Amino acid sequence: MNVRPVVFWYDSSKRKLILLDTFHQRRAEISSSKRLTEFLQTYNLTLEQCKRVHEVDLDQLGFFEKWRILLLMDKV
Repeated sequence: MNVRPVVFWYDSSKRKLILLDTFHQRRAEISSSKRLTEFLQTYNLTLEQCKRVHEVDLDQLGFFEKWRILLLMDKV
């Protein structure tokens, strides 16, 4: 299995959750309350906990899946 670490934190000044795919150096932001709730439930976290930087081994929600598919297509 290919491990793809993801680093994330909540930027309270911008009211966005920032996600980084550390392997490909890609960045995504979540500002929608619905998607933010889904993210927090998936990783079993509170918004307060996300004010610190976290790292997980897997992009469980597939935020960076689009880039992975494009990279695979380039290798064919």
